[in-house]
Amino acid sequence: MKKLMILVALVLALTLVLVACGPADYNNNPEITTYPDFDIDPNLPDFDFDIDDPWGGGEWVDPDGDPAPALVALINELYEGVDDVPMTMDIELTAANFEQFVFIDYVEGATGVVSQAMISAIPHAVVLIQLPEGADAAAVAAEIEEAADPNRWICVEAEKAAVFHSGNFVVFAMSFEGVVDGIAYNVGTVLA
Repeated sequence: MKKLMILVALVLALTLVLVACGPADYNNNPEITTYPDFDIDPNLPDFDFDIDDPWGGGEWVDPDGDPAPALVALINELYEGVDDVPMTMDIELTAANFEQFVFIDYVEGATGVVSQAMISAIPHAVVLIQLPEGADAAAVAAEIEEAADPNRWICVEAEKAAVFHSGNFVVFAMSFEGVVDGIAYNVGTVLA
């Protein structure tokens, strides 16, 4: 019985070796071919891609557009002296992404900047909204406060969310408690 088991094991080992090696002429297989480089058809139309208006309709909004430098400067002032602020990136707040960041419908004429964590697993976003003259900042702030979802990141949740307003500015912050408290302290001096 032992001899039969040894013989079966030897046949299986030999079979595995033969299968693993493949055919003897593998390196000279005539079915493997290299195709020549293809020339582009000269009859194709010339595509002139305009990064600012790629579809030619004037309606496209760059989701990562550059926000106004003055608003970025205000956001940076809101961070002054605040500890434990994660690495952030600034995104232009537009009609196209307004609801995504502030949870309410776009306020006509509003501009702004979103400062959010570069890593999506860090629950941090500070939104500075500049409303047009005559807009009711207190009403917009109240609407954001009611609609805000600190769990917008799905897997993580902001420790604290707060909405502030001063003049025609609204600041909406969702982050760690210390960061939101630091921004709250700065709002009074930066936007006064």
